[in-house]
Amino acid sequence: MSLRTMFLTLSAAAFAAGSGSALLAQQPAPQTPKALAAEPKPIPPEQFDKIHKLILPQTGESRWREIPWLTSTWEARKKAAAEGKPIFIWYAGGAAPIGGC
Repeated sequence: MSLRTMFLTLSAAAFAAGSGSALLAQQPAPQTPKALAAEPKPIPPEQFDKIHKLILPQTGESRWREIPWLTSTWEARKKAAAEGKPIFIWYAGGAAPIGGC
């Protein structure tokens, strides 16, 4: 490849890269929908109890809470060995191993 061809190739590549970044810079910023930008309306006092009951956990919704979880690894190992069962360890990354969320 001659020096002239290499120069023209590099010049064309630089121009294309510059044109592409200029086109990207000219795109308008995404607009926030007005529905998201508006402040939420307060819940009227007469509707609060009804809405509060809707967001509470419903019967049977959190079945994992019905399991008699053990918080001691040692006690879990002894019980699993006695019953011939495996151990399931649930650990929330970074949180205390037996702390509530």
